[in-house]
Amino acid sequence: MNEKKIYGVTALFDKPDEIISAAKAVNAEYKRYDVHTPYPIHGMPKAMKLKWSPLGYFALAFGLTGTAIALLTMW
Repeated sequence: MNEKKIYGVTALFDKPDEIISAAKAVNAEYKRYDVHTPYPIHGMPKAMKLKWSPLGYFALAFGLTGTAIALLTMW
């Protein structure tokens, strides 16, 4: 049988709660998907069942290091 694979879906939502419920519904069927919004939505990582990421700590450390080097250079 020739099964067609879905490679992308686009949807527009009016409220953030609708996006979260759609992410929960998609998560039940697919494991690899992404949600793009123009602003952060509280609860989206939990709805997508994403694992914890240390990326924020690395960004903070490198940002502070860059700032310290820039200030030291100007001094």
